[in-house]
Amino acid sequence: MAATVLHSNVTVNFNGRPITVTVTASGSVVDEWINTTISLGEMHLSRGCLLIGMSMDRGGNTLHLCVNSRCLIFQISRADSILISFRLFLLNRDCKFAGFLNQWHRTTLADSKHHLLMYKGSFDLRFLNRSCFDNSMQDIIHKCVGWKVELKDEIRSSNWYEPTLSDDQVVFACIESYCAFIVARDCNLRRYLF
Repeated sequence: MAATVLHSNVTVNFNGRPITVTVTASGSVVDEWINTTISLGEMHLSRGCLLIGMSMDRGGNTLHLCVNSRCLIFQISRADSILISFRLFLLNRDCKFAGFLNQWHRTTLADSKHHLLMYKGSFDLRFLNRSCFDNSMQDIIHKCVGWKVELKDEIRSSNWYEPTLSDDQVVFACIESYCAFIVARDCNLRRYLF
């Protein structure tokens, strides 16, 4: 009998920062990630302002979340189950999701086979500053936090439905959601949303 791997934990080093990344299609692993995230972010959550960096692949197969130096890559199209904790996390009005060019995320989640709903859509970080509206994600990151980031379009448009994501896909998803979190935090997104 072969063992089934429900998730993988990897560390991505980005700009000298280690980021712990959990990659999974398991609802129970997502539940554990959410419980830990809520526990670590309890102070912010109690004040109604837990910031979460968010991104998705274009096909809606994976959802990428990041809080501080902890990221989750949830393979929702391959998910064995969606537990109530995840649904409540997305519906929690005290959780503030932020990302880049993300106006379609809420609809994509709702239209998925799991019919996932969010309290509000993810805040589009282009709206932090008028000068950012027509900029690429890389330009916004550079303007807001001074980092030069290269996210290759061939990785963005690769097959995210695969059972095992490539190292490049994991790094891409991690950096995109981590940068969304950092930009939201460093640009004091809380003052725009609360």
